[in-house]
Amino acid sequence: MRIEAVSVCLHYDDFLEQTIRVNQPLFDDMVVVTQQDDAKTIAVCTRYGVRTAFCPYFQRGGEKFAKGLAINIGLAHLKLEDWVVHLDADTALPRNTRKHLANIELDPSCIYGIDRVDCTGPEAWQAFLTDPDLYEKHYFYHGPRGWPIGSRVGHFDYGGYAPIGFFQLWNRASGIIRYPSIHGWDAEHTDMLHALQWPRPKRVLIPEIVAVHLSTGGKDWGVNWHGRKSPRFSPAVASEACPRPNPDPPHHPPHPHPHPPHPGPEPYKP
Repeated sequence: MRIEAVSVCLHYDDFLEQTIRVNQPLFDDMVVVTQQDDAKTIAVCTRYGVRTAFCPYFQRGGEKFAKGLAINIGLAHLKLEDWVVHLDADTALPRNTRKHLANIELDPSCIYGIDRVDCTGPEAWQAFLTDPDLYEKHYFYHGPRGWPIGSRVGHFDYGGYAPIGFFQLWNRASGIIRYPSIHGWDAEHTDMLHALQWPRPKRVLIPEIVAVHLSTGGKDWGVNWHGRKSPRFSPAVASEACPRPNPDPPHHPPHPHPHPPHPGPEPYKP
């Protein structure tokens, strides 16, 4: 199984910095689509050896955020030999994702979606990384740390459940290798239009995989659908998040060395 990934990241470098290190090892190839003037996103991709592709205009023809166009530019930079996944820049997949996908016996004629939980704030994310939950190793599938599962989306007029844009996995054998790009629409609608290219029996939820969605909090649904507006996600450095204990506390004075230090080896003499 070969899996390629495309993500769109415009001024989302703070989220991408956290998720790319988790997601990149899961894919055979990955491309991130951004703008040429988004130096911070380009720097993140350079650090992790991930290719970038440039969308010349995220706002064109009345579009508020031309995500569909950007995804198509990314798809054009991939081989599209087997499976491809569109993954949001603020979404982190579990470490055993490939194991589950190999076990499922995926149908190339289907599009697949997953569930996700919200991880609110950098402190919660750092705690998750340094003290991982055992949910990934047990037989009961649920989100980590008891974080609530996010909503699924289903349109009654279109048969019900449709995988939404934070994770959409499909195969080139389906014959669909382009994303819908419609003038005047935002990031939400193009994701849904893409999923609706498959009939309802071919739109499948994978219950074994639960992603982590990084969030800065707040209740503004779809706040970034028209471009980045949320606060930056800036975790504390490791030394601040997990301070190391002092090996010689003040109330325990250091003990003198029982032996004088070894003088070291003799200098080399030819």
